[in-house]
Amino acid sequence: MYVEEHDGDALIALARFQREEDTVYVLENLRKYRLSDDDWIYYWYTTSKSAGVDYHYQKRNLTECALLAVAEWPHEQFKPLLPEIRDSFLYPILLHNTSRSRYFFSALMAYRSPWALDMIEQTFEMIKNHPNNPPEDFYKGMGRYSLYFGESFDRAYELNPDQYFDELHKKYGREK
Repeated sequence: MYVEEHDGDALIALARFQREEDTVYVLENLRKYRLSDDDWIYYWYTTSKSAGVDYHYQKRNLTECALLAVAEWPHEQFKPLLPEIRDSFLYPILLHNTSRSRYFFSALMAYRSPWALDMIEQTFEMIKNHPNNPPEDFYKGMGRYSLYFGESFDRAYELNPDQYFDELHKKYGREK
C-alpha cells in the first residue's frame, strides 16, 4: 500500500516488519523535511457535541510518518538524518511543531543508546542557547521554548516509558 499510494500510515506499518529492502522508503521520507508543505496529509474525524457534529483534522506530513517509522524500527541508516531534521526546526528560527518534535523524540528514544541520550541533551542545549529563546527564567532556567519542547519530550516518554531515559525525563520533562 505504501509503495502504490505513499500512505504515511502504511509506511509506519511497513517499518514494523523491519525488512532491509524497506529502508529506502523510510530514508526517502526522512529526507522530505527539506521540502515545502506539499506533502501534508490530512486525517479527518468527527466528534459529537451537544450542538451537533464538529469536524476536526490533524495534519501530519510524510517526514513525521517517517519519524514514527523510525520509532518502530531504529535502523542505523536513519541516524544521520535525525540531527538534520532537528536542525531544520531549530534553525534559522526556533520553530516549535508539537507533533514533529514529539515524533522526533520518539524516534531518538527508540535507539536506546548513549547516542540517543547525547542527541536529546544536545537538542535541549541548542534550544536553551538559541538566540530566539526568551532568556527569562521561564522553565527550569532554560526559557519558554524549552517548556514547549519539554512537553513534547514528556509526551514521547509517556507513550513509551523507558528507565533508560528516566534521568533525562526528570531533567527536561514537565514537572509533576
